[in-house]
Order: sequence, then C-alpha cells, then structure tokens
Amino acid sequence: MNDTPTPDPLLVQAHNLALEHTLLELEQRVRALENCVAGMQDTRQIEERITERVSARVPQVSVQSVVQALATEPALTAAARGLMPVVAQPSTLKQVARSSWLAFDMATEAAMIFRMLTDRHYHMAWITRFLGIGMLAAILTSGWWLPLAGVTGIGTVIDKAFDLLLAGALFLALFCETRRYREWRAGRPVT
Repeated sequence: MNDTPTPDPLLVQAHNLALEHTLLELEQRVRALENCVAGMQDTRQIEERITERVSARVPQVSVQSVVQALATEPALTAAARGLMPVVAQPSTLKQVARSSWLAFDMATEAAMIFRMLTDRHYHMAWITRFLGIGMLAAILTSGWWLPLAGVTGIGTVIDKAFDLLLAGALFLALFCETRRYREWRAGRPVT
C-alpha cells in the first residue's frame, strides 16, 4: 500500500503563512528599492545640491578687485596671490603673451619633437612612424612623381607648395604625437 505519510494540515498552513510573509516582505523591499532608483534618475536635484555646495565653498572675487590687484602688482602679498585665479596672476599673463606668438609655439614644438624622437624609453605610435616616414619620402621625391613638377617655371612653385602642404601635415601628425608624449612624461616618475 501507500506508505507516504500525509502532511499535517497545521504544518502546511504555517509553512504557507511563513512563505506569504516572506513574499510580502520581499515585495516591500523591492518597492522601496524601485522608489530609490526612481529618485536617483532625477539628477537635477542632485546637481542643484552639488552646485550649491561648490558655490558656497568658492570665494566670490569681483572683476574690479582683480583688475585693481593687477594694477598694484608689486604690493600683492603671497596670500592675495593665492586667492587670485591662476589666469589673472602676472607670471601667467606674461607666459600667455609670450606663447601667443606662432614662432615661439613652433620652436617649442620642434624642441619637443626632437626630445620625443631621441627619448629611448618612449615608444611612438606605429601610425605616426608610418606617416612620418611616408611624408618625408614624399617630400624628398615629389619632384619625380608630382604632375607638372617638370614644367619650367611653374613646376617648381607647384612642387614647393606641395612640399609645404606635406610638411604641414607631417608637423600636425608629430604635434599630436607630442601631446601623447607630454602626457606620458607627466605620468612617468622622474629619474
């Protein structure tokens, strides 16, 4: 016959009540979690609180006080210079004025390119190597393969204009690589 014991109805009912209680508790927790996530999706409130906190911590400096401080630059104390924005400090203004000349920028970039090319520890990107060698070869041989380069008079002008165009593209490729080189040097420990 059938030897399986029949479950006690009181135990089954207690088990069902415990399961129902657990499910209700779980449902409440899920709803609370959904409400929290819905509140986080409205980032405007969070952004406003952060903006208020930051603006409360940043000292308010008027433009007139900065202009007046720059006019009396020798009389500035170290504490006053620390409160001034970096752009308004006289040494930075001189650097900006000096670096706005194209000749200075090009000389600085040429020196950085030389440092980058001679640095044994820096590994230049392969695309920059290929572009550099290819454009250098194109500049050196443009008189042979450039159309109209052999025409007397205008051929030389066309050849040199094309060489300048290639040299500008080469300088641009090397400029992008020097930006990467500067970032690499900034993160590298000084030896």
